[in-house]
This record gives sequence, C-alpha cells and structure tokens, in this order.
Amino acid sequence: MFFVSDIMGKAPDSYKSYLQEKIYESLAELQIPFKRVNPDEAISMEDCIEINHKLDMKMVKTLFLCNSKKTEFYLYITTADKPFKAKNFSNTRHITCFFCPCGTHGTNYWRENWSSYCIRCFNGQEKP
Repeated sequence: MFFVSDIMGKAPDSYKSYLQEKIYESLAELQIPFKRVNPDEAISMEDCIEINHKLDMKMVKTLFLCNSKKTEFYLYITTADKPFKAKNFSNTRHITCFFCPCGTHGTNYWRENWSSYCIRCFNGQEKP
C-alpha cells in the first residue's frame, strides 16, 4: 500500500537535499503559502494519483528517455492519469527503441539538474 502523510503547511524539520532547503527558504522569504505531504517515493502513475487525491491537485509525472545509442534524449511530461504509450511516442520521434538511461545520464542526474534548473528560475537566474 502506497503511503501519503497528512497535509502539512510548514517546511520539514530536516531536508533531504540542499535544493529542498533552498526551496523552503525561498517560499518563507517570499511569504508564499504551500501544502505538502510526505509520501513514499512515487514510482508509478498510480502512486501520483494517490498524492493527487490527498492534495486535491493534478501532479505531473516526468519520464527521461533516450534512444538506444544514447545520443538523443527526451523529457516526457504527462499527468498522472494519462498512460504513457511507448509505441505512439516512438512513432512520433521515428525511434525504434528507447529507454530510461542509466549511469551518467541516468534518472538521478536529471532529477538533480531539473531541480537545480527550477531553483535558478525561482531565484531569477534563468527564465523558464
């Protein structure tokens, strides 16, 4: 069973990363109210739907994909309730095979860099 905590309106007592800390500091500094939950790690679209129900919102799910040669990369963003159809995506990109890459260009790499990009936009260092 996927766990989603009760809704909270304050920053956590401890942070999982520097970026998470900066986000909460910026929200406090700008006096922006927020709601958050502490869920299990959301791996599937079904997990995201559970979070959506708790927060009464629509979360997006991101998939980082590449071709088999790891020369072309795609960030596919969709709502949690919309299934990802690999065949349709492959046909639009004229790719016969693609997957979530590992190693240097893997999921953690993109998660960290996507978060960093969001912080830079939030701080006015980049335009989205």
